[in-house]
Amino acid sequence: MGFEVFYKPVHRDHPIVPETSAELIAAIEAMASAGNLACDFARIFYQDEEFVSALCVGADAVRGLGAVQFSSSVEDLYSQGDATSEHAVFYTEFGMTRFFPRDSEVPLDSVTAVLKGYFEAPGRRPTAIEWQQWEDNEE
Repeated sequence: MGFEVFYKPVHRDHPIVPETSAELIAAIEAMASAGNLACDFARIFYQDEEFVSALCVGADAVRGLGAVQFSSSVEDLYSQGDATSEHAVFYTEFGMTRFFPRDSEVPLDSVTAVLKGYFEAPGRRPTAIEWQQWEDNEE
């Protein structure tokens, strides 16, 4: 129980298990700065006796932007950014396209704040950014 991070194929069997918010942030920063366009999306799962949630993060260090999805048994929300992209916003998980709302990208500093909040209030929705509902109908 606790946190598990997945963004590389090897993580399917051996997830990253961060013990601090700094370790969680470092894992996502490593993914974002790797520049691997086939794997710029991470799933972070949290589970304890009472609660299960997931935080999905797409991040691009070159552009300095990322997008976040928070899911639990009671809500499924996406980050709300300040600008709307002319093109579909997507990141790639193991070669699979994962779409986000066109106005979901936020600065990586905001993504870092979300990660810290997710760790410090274990598995609960972070309050560092604005959130929005969205139906994935980009295809």
